[in-house]
Amino acid sequence: MYDRIKELTNTKQTNKETGCIRSKGGSIIFDQQEISSRWVEYVTELFGDERKPKPTINNEDGSPILLEEVKQAIKSTQMSDMEKLLDLIASKLRC
Repeated sequence: MYDRIKELTNTKQTNKETGCIRSKGGSIIFDQQEISSRWVEYVTELFGDERKPKPTINNEDGSPILLEEVKQAIKSTQMSDMEKLLDLIASKLRC
C-alpha cells in the first residue's frame, strides 16, 4: 500500500523518469544518442558468443547411424532406468 501511495503521488524516482543511465565507467549519461550506444554495448557484452565453431564429425569408419537405431537406444535406456526406479520403490515398500 505504501508503494502504491508513493507511485500515485509521484515521489518515487526511477531512471525511467529521469532518462539517464550509467556508463561503463560509472558516470551518468543524459544524451539520448549516448544512452542508445550504451545499450548496444551492454547487450553485445551480455549476449556476445565467443565460443569456437562446432567441430565437424565425419563418420568414415562405418555405415551411417540410422534414426531408428537412435530411437531404439533411447527407448531401451529409458526402460532400464524405469525398471531400476521401480525396483528401488518396491524394495523400499517391502521394508
